[in-house]
Amino acid sequence: MFQKFINRDEESAYLDREYRSDKFSLTVIYGRRRVGKTELIGNFLKDKPNLYFLADKRGTRSNLYRFRKKAAEFLKD
Repeated sequence: MFQKFINRDEESAYLDREYRSDKFSLTVIYGRRRVGKTELIGNFLKDKPNLYFLADKRGTRSNLYRFRKKAAEFLKD
C-alpha cells in the first residue's frame, strides 16, 4: 500500500538530493512527537542501503557506543 505524505515534498526532495550526492552526508532529523518523522525516514530508506540509528534517553555515552557499533556493522569494519 502506498502512503502519501502530506506537506512532506520539501523534506522528501532534500533526502533524495542528499542520498544521490557523491559527497558524504549525515542527516539528523528531529522534532515534536507524532508528526511522522520515523515513517518518513522508513519510507524513504526502504530498499536502499543505509545506516539508521535512533538515539534514546540512555545518555550520550550509551548512544555513542551503540552508534559506533551499528556503523561498524554497516561498514563491515
